[in-house]
Amino acid sequence: MTGPSDLDTAIAKRSGRVAILILAVFAGWGLLQFLGVQLELSRRVMGLGDAVALVGMGWAIYETAMIWRMRREKE
Repeated sequence: MTGPSDLDTAIAKRSGRVAILILAVFAGWGLLQFLGVQLELSRRVMGLGDAVALVGMGWAIYETAMIWRMRREKE
């Protein structure tokens, strides 16, 4: 019996990274929103947090597209 191929391993690693990234972005954004209300942070700081969250989600979407491409190559 053979083990998973290198492509299967790469897909699994990327999928795990994307899942962790999405969870971290949402947790970080939620924490920033909570702290923003509690500490009355400026709009500039809150906007910076929103921008970082958007960049993180954009990267997650890009990585997801690369995973789909790798799965198509596998077939």
